[in-house]
Amino acid sequence: MTSQPSAKPSPASADRPSFPWLAGGVLVLAAAGLWGGPPALDVLRAAEARLTGRPELVEACSFRLRTGLPCLGCGGTRALAAVARGDVRRGWATNPLGACIGLATWALLGGALLSLVLGKARPLHWTIGLVAAALPLAFLASAIVWWQTVGHSARDNGRWAAPATAAAARALAGHAASLGQGP
Repeated sequence: MTSQPSAKPSPASADRPSFPWLAGGVLVLAAAGLWGGPPALDVLRAAEARLTGRPELVEACSFRLRTGLPCLGCGGTRALAAVARGDVRRGWATNPLGACIGLATWALLGGALLSLVLGKARPLHWTIGLVAAALPLAFLASAIVWWQTVGHSARDNGRWAAPATAAAARALAGHAASLGQGP
């Protein structure tokens, strides 16, 4: 009896053609996120102010404008920008969650680059798996620490804090009114 070749390709050869595209795509997206992400967010904020005719809000967090307390993401863009420049300590001090996202992006960039250099998908697959496992844990840890901090701040004041400034409160009220959510 002669054995007939299987019509189905082996799993390794089936993944082979898409591997360089996946690694290249991750590499481009990670690089764009590190070097273009924070400036792009600043451009979008300025564009919104220009299109709506309202002044650009320096503090764009509605939670902070309403309560005077930082939200879980406050400082995330500054932390990502610091980690993108290699200043992990300053990024971590600004916002640990934003710093973790920056570190995950650097890891994805390195994993994709290593995969392309070695010609193997394994480093990228391991990096994606590690990031997929670590980021939810980082979010959970940051959320717990943030909740404890916000709870202590609210208890210390006996109530939620007043908005940071009267001008910020007016800006938030004007924004809500333009959306049809306020007086």
